[in-house]
Amino acid sequence: MRVILATYVAAEGNEEKLAEGLRAYVPMVLTEPGCISFDVYRGIENPRLFVLVEVYADQAAIEAHIAADHFDEVAVKQLRPLLESREVEFLTSC
Repeated sequence: MRVILATYVAAEGNEEKLAEGLRAYVPMVLTEPGCISFDVYRGIENPRLFVLVEVYADQAAIEAHIAADHFDEVAVKQLRPLLESREVEFLTSC
């Protein structure tokens, strides 16, 4: 199993647009083969903070996720421009 932990901080004024975009993006990712779960959390004290927890069956599923058309069209071209910062960690189970 592989996990992607992504931390996004929306640029000032883009937090609602990012939240809306992520809500639309999640169902797309969940249809991918090997995607076990894709959850998005938002900061309570800092509503510009978003944490994405993505769980995939294996490395091949992550590679398929990155190669998916909606990854480029939505994640790269629509969501990333709304961000002030982005950090991504790749994890595996112990």
